[in-house]
Amino acid sequence: MSGDVYAGNNEIEIRRFNVKVYSLGQVGKILFPAKCSIGVIAMRLKYTFLIILTFMLLSGCSSRFGENFTIPGANIKMIWVAPGTYKTRMRYYPGPHRFFKLFHITISKGFWIGKYEITQKEYKSIMGDNPSGYKGDNQPVEMVSWSMATEFCKKLTDIERQKGRLPKGYIYRLPTSAEWEFAARGGIKSKGFTYSGSNDANEVCWHGVNAKGKPKDVGLKKANELGIHDMSGNVWEWCFDRAVYKKDVGDIIPNYFDGVSDPVGQVGSEYIIRGASCMVTPGKVASLWTRPPSNTNFEIGYRIVLAPAI
Repeated sequence: MSGDVYAGNNEIEIRRFNVKVYSLGQVGKILFPAKCSIGVIAMRLKYTFLIILTFMLLSGCSSRFGENFTIPGANIKMIWVAPGTYKTRMRYYPGPHRFFKLFHITISKGFWIGKYEITQKEYKSIMGDNPSGYKGDNQPVEMVSWSMATEFCKKLTDIERQKGRLPKGYIYRLPTSAEWEFAARGGIKSKGFTYSGSNDANEVCWHGVNAKGKPKDVGLKKANELGIHDMSGNVWEWCFDRAVYKKDVGDIIPNYFDGVSDPVGQVGSEYIIRGASCMVTPGKVASLWTRPPSNTNFEIGYRIVLAPAI
């Protein structure tokens, strides 16, 4: 696999089956022959109903592993991200001076991530209001704190759990910084681009020059290798986890190590934001900063994941 991402070989076995198709009349004769007692008919009706009910419940689960899907009602499009390992250059401070080290980070379980940043229309459909400074249904919601974004995820999880549409152990939440970067890099389909989906920032990114300081509608720029839009630029995006902001040097210190699987930053008082915005230089796949959880800004929005509960 070229670029910064590696994945193991997947073996798929395909078998052929001979399938016989019956008409509804033939099925009725098989289940309920002419010489059949009322008790047997009642029992068969019961099991037929249970089979149909099971099929309907399984069909109602909108998320299927390995497939993209759309959340009913809110109409949020979700992209599947298969598990894998990526490489990234991390800052670290063994002493007073900064060094960079190549870290190998593994995402061990597949998850889904929003095709777009959460829009104002989507936010309002779940929360009932729109806090954004720059209004527009298809623009990313902004002026949302980490706490507001997390509350959105909790409410969406409750709705989808009641509908029976969540895989076991999975919830809607903010992506971890590692999940976010893995998806931004293109997952196991990564081609090693500098920005999310291209080496040309203007193809994939709304930044301080071409956006003129204002967020744009989502999805107008080219998608990355997985079909995800706007992971470089437009608005910064909240992540689930925290990091330490080293004030004396004005830098972010990661709190996990090389070779780690599914890292979650749990040290520090500020939460990570990724991707850069329409007010700054183009956001590379590794761009990150931190903000207090109560911070609101028209440069900060978020996207969601359907992923294992943390």
